[in-house]
Amino acid sequence: MSWFETSSGNNKNNDKELETLGKLTMAIGTPIAALMGLKWLGEQVGLGSGSNTNVGTSFNAWADTILQTAAYTAGGGAVAATAAVGGYAYAQHYHRQYAQRHFRYIRILPHADTRNEEEEIFKMIDGFYHARRPKKEQWKRGRVWYQLLIVCNQEDEIHFYLGFPEDREEYIPGLIRGAYSDCETLEVPMNEVPLPFLNKGMGGTLVPSKPEYAGYPFQSFDGKEKITSLLSVLVPGTYVAINFSPIPFKTLDKTVGKTRDHLLGVKRNLWGQEVKAKQKGELDDKRQEKLDNLKNRLRGNALPFDVQIHIWQEDNRNDVIHSLVNQLNVVVGKQDQLLRLKEKGESPIERSPYPYPWGKGEVMTWTAVEVANLIHLPSGRTKEQKKRKQPHIMDRIPHLIAGQVRVTDDEFTEGIPIGYLLHPVNEKRLIRLLEKKLQKMGLVVGQIGSGKTALILKMIRAYLVRRLGFTFVDPKAEAVWTILTYLRERQIAGDELEEDRLHYFDLASEEFSVGMNLLQPLPGQSERDVVNNTIEILKNAYPNDSGWLKKFARPSIKALMRDKTEIHSVLALPEFLKEESPLRDRIKQQLEQGATSDRELKRELDELEDKFGGTQVEPILNRLKELIDNPITKRMFGQKQTSLNVLEWVENGHMVLFNTQGLTREETRLVMGYIAVLYHQAAQNRKNTSSNHYLFIDEAHEVGSIPIFHEQIIPKDRSKGLSLFMLTQFPEQFPEKLKTTIEELAGTIISFTSGEATAREIERLTNGSFAASDIHGLKELRGAVYTQNSKGEKVNFFIEADPPYVIDRDGELTYYGDDEERINRERNNAWREAQEELGNVWMTRDCMTAAEVDAEMNAYLEKLWAIEMPRGTGDDQKSKGGKGKEKGKKGKERKSSQPQGTGLKPVQDIPAFRSNDKEEERE
Repeated sequence: MSWFETSSGNNKNNDKELETLGKLTMAIGTPIAALMGLKWLGEQVGLGSGSNTNVGTSFNAWADTILQTAAYTAGGGAVAATAAVGGYAYAQHYHRQYAQRHFRYIRILPHADTRNEEEEIFKMIDGFYHARRPKKEQWKRGRVWYQLLIVCNQEDEIHFYLGFPEDREEYIPGLIRGAYSDCETLEVPMNEVPLPFLNKGMGGTLVPSKPEYAGYPFQSFDGKEKITSLLSVLVPGTYVAINFSPIPFKTLDKTVGKTRDHLLGVKRNLWGQEVKAKQKGELDDKRQEKLDNLKNRLRGNALPFDVQIHIWQEDNRNDVIHSLVNQLNVVVGKQDQLLRLKEKGESPIERSPYPYPWGKGEVMTWTAVEVANLIHLPSGRTKEQKKRKQPHIMDRIPHLIAGQVRVTDDEFTEGIPIGYLLHPVNEKRLIRLLEKKLQKMGLVVGQIGSGKTALILKMIRAYLVRRLGFTFVDPKAEAVWTILTYLRERQIAGDELEEDRLHYFDLASEEFSVGMNLLQPLPGQSERDVVNNTIEILKNAYPNDSGWLKKFARPSIKALMRDKTEIHSVLALPEFLKEESPLRDRIKQQLEQGATSDRELKRELDELEDKFGGTQVEPILNRLKELIDNPITKRMFGQKQTSLNVLEWVENGHMVLFNTQGLTREETRLVMGYIAVLYHQAAQNRKNTSSNHYLFIDEAHEVGSIPIFHEQIIPKDRSKGLSLFMLTQFPEQFPEKLKTTIEELAGTIISFTSGEATAREIERLTNGSFAASDIHGLKELRGAVYTQNSKGEKVNFFIEADPPYVIDRDGELTYYGDDEERINRERNNAWREAQEELGNVWMTRDCMTAAEVDAEMNAYLEKLWAIEMPRGTGDDQKSKGGKGKEKGKKGKERKSSQPQGTGLKPVQDIPAFRSNDKEEERE
């Protein structure tokens, strides 16, 4: 058994017979004819020579000469006829050999939305016809034969191949694309065109069931797609070859004429003259109808073709062969023009079709409107079929969908890997995105488990885990835990980790606490930056209270930052905003003795004095109470030192993992607002702008309303090398300003399977490059990519991402299959071990423990509460009559509202407050 890689077909014996016949006939017939001719010529010369003195040759001698001449002439004619037959046979052999050497194939990839337009189909068939060779060229190269080869492979996929002569390769693919503008044609090497095994299976060639009706018409194509009914009966190992070749009109006329003669009972002599025929009046209606059909066949689009149809089934499935014959008759047959199978012991399908001269009975004559029944592609699903998700023949045909194109071989070969090109004929090519193009903002969309996080993990494991220079913010924790296993994989492989460039922060940890002092100026920040940042962060977290924040928070934060005796955190704000605040009075006294700007701030505070502790500051106090009542956020924002040295991380290419699992929506917005501000300001102050730092934010719809993303980071920071990637299930929940910014400035948009509303949003954001229905119907891990190539041109294609692999302690992939219990068990073990061996070690280095933070905050609060009223304050109280005493009582009443179990001293035990109480008693 062989696939015959170097042959164009399976009929080598027939080729040898044809070649031998031609050579023998020419080798034997030509010399004999030449010798007989010479003999005759010599005899004729001898008769007229001078040696013959008998001028009066008898009549009998001349008669004998004439008879001999006739005999030689007849013999020469026979030899000439033999030579002609041999020459024809040899010419056919030569043309077959030429076709084998000069035949080409393309594979046709239909589109999911393919539609058959009658006019376009006929234009395509006309194009095939007019691509025939002129007579002179036919003598040299033979006739033009085409082959539409339909194959159902062992994976039950149906493939379409179109073969044609090499000298027509600039023309024929264009015919296909002209009829189907959204399909794709791909060159296929001859040895890769699939053929059935020679002696395995069953099948044969389709011929007319009634040879005498060979000229009778088949069905005419009416614009309705019919080939689906034929494709539906294909099973793995089935082949259908439709060979067709344009022929002169006179051949069709001759074929029709023979059938007409049969209908009329016409007999013709050797000269083609009628010798017997029925009269027209003698014809019955049925016969007359057939005669009219024959006449009509020669009218209209009657461009004629020779047609051969071969079928083969490798598994000896007789039922499949019968179904194929039946479906072919359904598609093309008529009552008096049906097809039957001429069975063959070997597959008749060849890579380079060129019929043998003795196979004329297997070649049918069809017109263009008849050929069109088989030479077209199946139509895609209708909208209703898509909506109902009905089974369709396209499920078995590798096809394109909206936005799915091939990528040229020289594009997307450098940069960060994101996945493998998803294309019917090239699914294993790794796609890389240039870092220069990734500077622009990226958006990754998809439902839970669709593949959006898997794509980022692919980028990190395949590239960034060695290069570093990225930050990942993960509200679900699983992605950052998985990244920890990738780093441990490097350790197992023998790589030495640069641990001083690696950071992991569990923001909701009960063991460690990340410092985020909103009031601490970081490198490159001015007082104004800190004030503005803090107000914006609080506004983002509490947008409904923005009015009160602007009015009271700005002067309060300024005042706390200018305190010369203490470094403050937001824990001081409630004390500062109280109706009676020793802290505020002390700072005001400092401001009174300071520079002009300090005294100006003091005057502003004086104007607000009667509002402190009142209803206008109550919303702020309530929000701050929520923040302080939560031990996690209290520790995070109550520390005096910030743990996040973002400028250094961005400048020197660190890896930073933020695990925000466990934070509420408001807490997440508060934390992310602060982190986003730090990254923006670091980008603006960094010097090493040539190296990208990637900021990946998962569940971005929860923080998308933070203005800094669309106002600063996306439009301004890309030029500084800060590349933002937002991952979300719901881009439609983004505020309109962010949507507009993404639409105008995003460099890369990748969408995995999404809900209908999200899919429509992706269709809009990508300017219709992808259809919403295709996005909605994507399989898991398959994504639509809308990005730029190396020339800056917008391109679109589909990829398939790797699963979100997790690495165990042995450096092996954890189980990824159908056993959910095993998946969870192995992943959880790998995650826990990676946290213990890496994440917790780095948190110990970069963060304070919760106990240390609690001790620091308690000492800080004790210090705040122990502040004495500045000298002169008592005189002020006296001037206000009983108000001072009343306020003092209010202050005493509020002491019971302090959190219990914090280890803080009761207010009455603080000396400063105890002395004040005694003074009040004396008064």
